Amino acid sequence: MAISKKLTEASARACWSEANVAGLLAARPARHRRRAQPQSTPHPLDWAFTRPSGPLQRAAARVLQEYLSSLRRTAPVSTGEVARLAGLPDDAVTLSLGGELIASWPVTHMLVTILSGQPQILRTAWETASGERQPDTQSESEARRCLGDVLQVLHLAAGEPEPGALAEEALLSLPTVRAALAGSLVPDWPATRRLTVALGAEPSIMQPFWDDWACAGRSRDVSNGGVS
Repeated sequence: MAISKKLTEASARACWSEANVAGLLAARPARHRRRAQPQSTPHPLDWAFTRPSGPLQRAAARVLQEYLSSLRRTAPVSTGEVARLAGLPDDAVTLSLGGELIASWPVTHMLVTILSGQPQILRTAWETASGERQPDTQSESEARRCLGDVLQVLHLAAGEPEPGALAEEALLSLPTVRAALAGSLVPDWPATRRLTVALGAEPSIMQPFWDDWACAGRSRDVSNGGVS
């Protein structure tokens, strides 16, 4: 992953202005806008932090942590400098980068941008960690895409190892690995577990997402009268 050698305060603020934040807030789904802070909030932007609860939210927070930790290892700025550039308290940034607190999407986008990462790949994981994405409302295809998005984040966090190397380590076929990373196929749990380990992540991170997909599939079968 390419990381710029020097990140100045001027360049950070140039790529992250209040206009950018306002644009992100305006582009959020309607369900998020309904949860916006009251107009009496002194700051005009959404700086809310939430703590993940429940297995799926906590697993998604760990996905965010995996990616953010990989950026911190290669970023040319310290955590304290990130906090200064973001205009946030050091503790809030430390807890956000560690996955203990989930910042609002604009703040998450800003932190990843300052660390020279790719914010958009985190959107699904962030929606799940923040509670925006509710597992009991997802279709099977949405749950499959969610699982694939998480695998892509873990793949980037691992330094984008070649699919062939992953296939060999996970004892899977190359087409299976490529399809799983693309989100078009969900292997059975033992295979998904091996692929997760090959990506350097704990299987407990992936299992809630796999279980959510399996549950969505069972719900589909019930609604279809047992006919797939």
